[in-house]
Amino acid sequence: MLLVLAMPAFLYAACGGPSPNLVAASHSYSDVNDCVVASTYDDTITVPAGDGSETWASTLVISKGVRLKGPGSGSLTIYTNASLGISLTPDATSVTNGHVFEIDGFTFDGGSSDDVAIQLGSAGQTGYPVVNFHDNIIQNYASASGYGSFRYNGPWKGVVYNNTWTGNAKHCFRHLGDQAAQWNWADFYTYATSDVLFFEDNTFNASFTVSSGGWSSRAVIRFNQYNISTNLYPLVDEHGNQASGVCAMMGYEFYKNTINASGGYTARIAMRGGRVMQWGNELTNGTYEPLVWNDDCEDEPGTCARDGDTQTFFIQDSYHFRNLDDGTLRATTEGFTGGSYCDSEITENAQWWNENATFTPGTDTTLATGIGIGTAAQMAIVDTCTEGVGFWVTDEGEWDSTNGATPDGRLYTCNASNTFVLYYTPYTYPHPLQTGDITAPTITSVNTDTSSGTYTTDDVIDIDVYFSEVVTSDGNVTVTLETGDTDRDCTFTVTAASSGTCNYTVVDGDISADLEVKTIAGTIADASSNAMVDFAPTTNLAANKDIVIQTDLAPQPPYSFSAGTCTGGTHQ
Repeated sequence: MLLVLAMPAFLYAACGGPSPNLVAASHSYSDVNDCVVASTYDDTITVPAGDGSETWASTLVISKGVRLKGPGSGSLTIYTNASLGISLTPDATSVTNGHVFEIDGFTFDGGSSDDVAIQLGSAGQTGYPVVNFHDNIIQNYASASGYGSFRYNGPWKGVVYNNTWTGNAKHCFRHLGDQAAQWNWADFYTYATSDVLFFEDNTFNASFTVSSGGWSSRAVIRFNQYNISTNLYPLVDEHGNQASGVCAMMGYEFYKNTINASGGYTARIAMRGGRVMQWGNELTNGTYEPLVWNDDCEDEPGTCARDGDTQTFFIQDSYHFRNLDDGTLRATTEGFTGGSYCDSEITENAQWWNENATFTPGTDTTLATGIGIGTAAQMAIVDTCTEGVGFWVTDEGEWDSTNGATPDGRLYTCNASNTFVLYYTPYTYPHPLQTGDITAPTITSVNTDTSSGTYTTDDVIDIDVYFSEVVTSDGNVTVTLETGDTDRDCTFTVTAASSGTCNYTVVDGDISADLEVKTIAGTIADASSNAMVDFAPTTNLAANKDIVIQTDLAPQPPYSFSAGTCTGGTHQ
């Protein structure tokens, strides 16, 4: 007689553990893919080290926002043998709900091939999927052809950090945009936005161009370490409009990067299209060669125009300052211009500005060209400035990683009225995904210290707004109260606090059976720059206090009484 024992199916499965924590039986492609198929949004799939190496003959496709967690980059090497190792192809649910695609703890090895380790998205992608790629090693992607060992298509946001690229003879990463939609999938690049992919705190051991971009893409590249072992022409290559019909970069930011050219090599930073903010970079033991390089525009400009605009893909609204070459200020220079549409399209102090090394902060009252550097008080001394010139304000010294969560450095630009207005504040550092804070603040309650009761004209009622965490407002927060035919506002500002208060003064004609906050509006964010999007209080004022507003109460006469004696007569 054959005895058959009933065993749980998961004991035989290649993927064990219930959601949200799944564990692949091994690091083989088949076992990891089984977990990917079995997973749901926000799951973590843990991949074990095993013997420490594995060759994947197929591309691992991940369409749901999950975390793929390796045992550590020094513990497992995945050899990509399918031209593409991992493809992130976000589905609509992942994009709409912000499910994060996270990959960490792997070494990806190209085996000196033309493979691609990681690809994000595809042409035609819409929305802004979120990626968190960190603590990986990408090595031995050797061929110079193709599109880089790490490449992304279309709009993405999130962060790529604490990774190391080494032994690669091709682009470390390449950001492409959406070739199909060209410039139509978004408006022109906005500085310091969170809707962009950040590359920060990575190490690039480079013998080939590190980053290259085009096709209406954008990126923020900051706080990285570059160790270059040859002359890199260029180290960074952000394209303009190309004769092949490929559109230019929308724009990007390249700042606070450190470049070590130990052999005396040259690192060229080529800015060819869109808006560029290049500042605070420092090279040692070599030559830092920043260029505004407008050579890629031989094609008819209409090929890549957005809404008929033939200018947007050229360099414009760009600022270059505080870039140092062995401690010496390295000014950006305009490089080769060619083609009938290139010769006059970009001009220093019109489309782009350099730091003005001759400007004396605290003394000069005129800033006619370039960018001045100094304190807010020194900027205030300037009473005449040419429209477009900049002033970089650093009251507490240069902005860096030690004070990055609350950037002190800010760029002001001169308007037509000879007034400097705030133009650019670097996005908070480190990126919120590094710190794990990606939750937007909310309003938990609205209350008052005023006692429940009835109030009338000229009475003052404090309105206390409580937040889910410490927040800061950019300007006033406006609280609108439901007070009858005319709603009343009161305002406050909040700085690094979890509550704010304003006072409502009752005005003749106001009425409410139970005072309630109608709306709250403003620009509010937490310390990780997560902006408030939901302004509806969890508990509103009427649930906490019974405040009646009634301004038509009859006035009471000023009666007065005194003791007296009544004598004589008859009282009836």
